[in-house]
Parts: sequence; structure tokens; C-alpha cells
Amino acid sequence: GGIDLLDDTPVLDIKPYLPYADSIPVASGGYADAAPPPGPSVIFSPAAQLACQQLSDRRHCELEKLVTSLLRQDPRPAYRGDRQPTCYGMRLWDLNIRFRVTDDQIVVETVEPIDGNG
Repeated sequence: GGIDLLDDTPVLDIKPYLPYADSIPVASGGYADAAPPPGPSVIFSPAAQLACQQLSDRRHCELEKLVTSLLRQDPRPAYRGDRQPTCYGMRLWDLNIRFRVTDDQIVVETVEPIDGNG
């Protein structure tokens, strides 16, 4: 359910071969031969780090690791060309994550549950 298919028709999974991620080391890619460069470093304020530890204990498994991987992909709005150090917010599940971006790092300032009205 939830997908648009017809009975008895083939299903094709077409995607590029990425040598850095797929399993044949001698193959050539042509699409993306090298892994993308790592994103900026992500650091957590003491309050955000404590919140991640407390929330991980309850139900958000490895929250700090997940937030780090999401923020390294730079979720800031693309229309913001100036990229000045501004406080941004991101919703993840029932959490509000506030962060700042500088030239070479992302600082997670707060990780807070969103109330039921939110």
C-alpha cells in the first residue's frame, strides 16, 4: 500500500554506482568517484549536551550522533545567501534544536522538547 504500481509490471531500481559507498573497489563511477568532503565540525553547548544525554536515556537513541550527522549536511535555508552567524531552529521528532553556524563549525545551543501545543 501507498505506492503507485501496476500488477505484473517490472520494478526497476536505477541509481548511480558510487565506488566510495558500494562494494566493488575496482569499479569506476563516473557520477561521483570520491566521497563528499566532510561537513563542518559540530559542537554542543554544555546544556545541549546534557539534554541529549537525558533524552537519549529515555527514547531518542544516540541523539547527539543523529543531530551531528543532520547538521553536518547544513540544513539552513538556501535563500539565505548572506550566511551571517544567525541562530537557526530545526525540528526533529518532538524536539526543537537551536544552532549557530560560523565559518568552520556549528554550535548546538539548545535541544528542547516541544510541548503538546507546538
